[in-house]
Amino acid sequence: MSFIVSHFNEPGKALESYVAVGGEGSMMAVNALWDTGSTESLISEKIVKMIEPILKSKAKYVTRDVVIECETYAVSLSLSDEITFRDVLMKKADLSDKNVDIIIGMDIISRGDFEIRNYNNLVEFAFRIPPKNEPITP
Repeated sequence: MSFIVSHFNEPGKALESYVAVGGEGSMMAVNALWDTGSTESLISEKIVKMIEPILKSKAKYVTRDVVIECETYAVSLSLSDEITFRDVLMKKADLSDKNVDIIIGMDIISRGDFEIRNYNNLVEFAFRIPPKNEPITP
């Protein structure tokens, strides 16, 4: 079993951790936001330019009369020394207002067990692969 754990001593702090992401070149450490409200994982424009991942597709979406071009890239994502996903599809997005380099969405989170808890006044979260094959019990 492989897992990662992060601790925060600030109530209401976003669930962030450092992960490694790579494209055609080498891996680099980036700040990731774990977002259970996001169905897909996102990568910032800045990181796309730095790692040069493989472009998989382009699409245009219209939202409130604004046309948004969305590019999807295949990247390697390392959550720890023991947890690495290859060819993860991430959409390029403007994340400058979030102060993170990537957003880890439910497409990744749903592949393992994701736990958030309060322990000794510290908020911590853990991600484990493979997931346990048993229900949560009170």
